[in-house]
Amino acid sequence: MSVVKQIIADFPHVDISLVISDRTIGTNLKVSNLANAVTQAKYPFLVLADSDISVGSDYLQQVIQPMQQESVGVVTCLYRPVVRGWVAILEAVGIATEYHTGVLVARKLEGMKFALGPTIAIRKTVLEAIGGFTAIADYLADDFQLGYLPTQIGYQVVLSEYIINHAIATESLTDLIQRQTRWNFCTSFLVLGDI
Repeated sequence: MSVVKQIIADFPHVDISLVISDRTIGTNLKVSNLANAVTQAKYPFLVLADSDISVGSDYLQQVIQPMQQESVGVVTCLYRPVVRGWVAILEAVGIATEYHTGVLVARKLEGMKFALGPTIAIRKTVLEAIGGFTAIADYLADDFQLGYLPTQIGYQVVLSEYIINHAIATESLTDLIQRQTRWNFCTSFLVLGDI
């Protein structure tokens, strides 16, 4: 919290709000945080971004650009792993050879019907139309849902041409196994149809 307060103090000309709430709407605590923060959102587009990404100054302009078409409800991005250490390199190889390949093949075969966690831009009206964050509050794969549910009501998900940098901080084999276990847990539910 002190870091956010310092950012607010360092950039007084930027409209920044610190939202503090202990309200929980489901089992996914990140989604509860988003639900609490969205109460302060003032604009028609929301951009959700992981804290371990880095982007250029043109990021928002590029990510929001597809929203000029009213049929686009969600925009998401692939990412370039930024690594340090051999365990993180192993994870980056998996991302490049399995994860990205899976995303691109899915897009080619059936279109984008999901979003990717490191960046999700969504229209506020689309979020409201799917039931808000409450609709995904009990899902582990909330990023998937933020893309999937809008497609079920007729909106498109666009995979942006913008590639973000994503810091891979995995330092031990135990961390890598835990992350892969979580990822496999998410994808096994998606494959089995309990999405």
